Amino acid sequence: MIRKTQAIVLRTINYGDQSKIVTFFTRSFGKLTGLVKGYRNPKGKFASVLEIGNDLDLVLYKKDTREVQLITEAVLRAPMLGATSSLEQLSALHQTLELIRLTTENDDAHLGVFELLHATLQKINVSRKNHISFFFYFQVQLISLLGFRLNFQKCVLTGKSLSEKALPKDARVVLLAEHGGFALQLAAEERGFAGMPVSTDAFKAVQWLSLVAIESVENLFLEKLVINEIFQLLDSYFRFHIDDLPAFRSREIFNQLVF
Repeated sequence: MIRKTQAIVLRTINYGDQSKIVTFFTRSFGKLTGLVKGYRNPKGKFASVLEIGNDLDLVLYKKDTREVQLITEAVLRAPMLGATSSLEQLSALHQTLELIRLTTENDDAHLGVFELLHATLQKINVSRKNHISFFFYFQVQLISLLGFRLNFQKCVLTGKSLSEKALPKDARVVLLAEHGGFALQLAAEERGFAGMPVSTDAFKAVQWLSLVAIESVENLFLEKLVINEIFQLLDSYFRFHIDDLPAFRSREIFNQLVF
């Protein structure tokens, strides 16, 4: 059946002499793998359209019994990044695309996830600073959409507020992934839970990202130590909930160059 949908390019792999296997995240079908014939022909109709992160209108011949669908047409809606892009932009882009590819299943449509991905990529593309903050925003929001929301507002052991006003200055928090949130370190120790210690700066940052609109994220500047801590914090939570999650190759590559 011929189907049309909006799609974002997640990954491309050469196939044969002229073709590519392309992974998309689509508005209508979720993650989808397609065969694009003749893509590598410089005079072909797909030339330069299917670049990583591009926003497309896609036409495909979809057959539910096939794992790889045949792509018949792709029209560019908006390109992603350009020759003047910074390393931090490229890092945020590739990590966002890799995360969605590794944490979602084929043919599992989720409009909320698509709209989050689309909005995040747009902001990475046009914003002038703090691009990695958009990736962290994406992670925090994606966690909720995938069904394992983090509780940032109350201690998961005592119910006490973790808001900036309520949290004592000398208080420390730990991540208790098995409880779906954070706990006061003292309360965790009293109950025999070790948890993952989280600095005040890292906790405040991810808590703030869970509450704000994406338009505000560009203003969040993070020190390198806090950036690396948030990487570890959110990575740990994803891996607790998603079995056999592979290592993020884009993070290994870009973080050595940027952070």
